[in-house]
Amino acid sequence: SVEAISQIFVAVNFESDKGSMEADVNEDRALMRFEFVECMIRIAAKKYENQTEYLNEAVERLMNEHLLAKLPPEALHDRDDWRRRRLYNRECDSALGRHSSVL
Repeated sequence: SVEAISQIFVAVNFESDKGSMEADVNEDRALMRFEFVECMIRIAAKKYENQTEYLNEAVERLMNEHLLAKLPPEALHDRDDWRRRRLYNRECDSALGRHSSVL
């Protein structure tokens, strides 16, 4: 329900130390990446709490049944395509090799 998701948002977005550097960049009505991931895990746990044995199964079901299933075809792509074209080649290897001491 919307109420359950709102409660998850509040729990995940809670900042115990409002004066920290992290709190300065963490907006009150927005999620940082790690908070978004935590929300997705908590939503999966809540939604499938009596239907899956393990948490990873709940997360997989949430992703497959509610997120990936609703993505348009143009949003789905080979995750390694860019790396194969742009990173895994001689030119990139040579450039990285020249700067390996600082990497």
